[in-house]
Amino acid sequence: MATSIEERVAYLEGKVEEHTTGLRDVKEMFIHIEGKFVLLEQRMFETNKRIDETNKRIDETNKRIDETNKRIDDVKDTLSSRIDETNKRINDIKDTLSSRVDETNKRIDKLFYFIIATLVSAFGSLIGVIVSILIK
Repeated sequence: MATSIEERVAYLEGKVEEHTTGLRDVKEMFIHIEGKFVLLEQRMFETNKRIDETNKRIDETNKRIDETNKRIDDVKDTLSSRIDETNKRINDIKDTLSSRVDETNKRIDKLFYFIIATLVSAFGSLIGVIVSILIK
């Protein structure tokens, strides 16, 4: 089966036409895919931008938290210092009052012994007077 040159040329022209159409289709698919990649790239850029903005807000929030923690620590230190000073003053007052109560107790004890001695002496004198009246 010998085919003529015209048939072969026609066959080859048909194949070339098929390949040209196929290449055109592939080119259109690449253009379409390229468009999708451009859209994907834009979406990724926008997403990265939002992520960067979120990270910036998180950093600002962390900075404010750190500042607040520092202020809390400063207030805590100040209050602890004031509490320690107040406790020292309370202990000093307690010691002073305890000392004064001890001194007062000693004076009361002395007065008590003085009163007892005076009463015993007065009672002894009274007994002496009664005895001397009875003896007369």
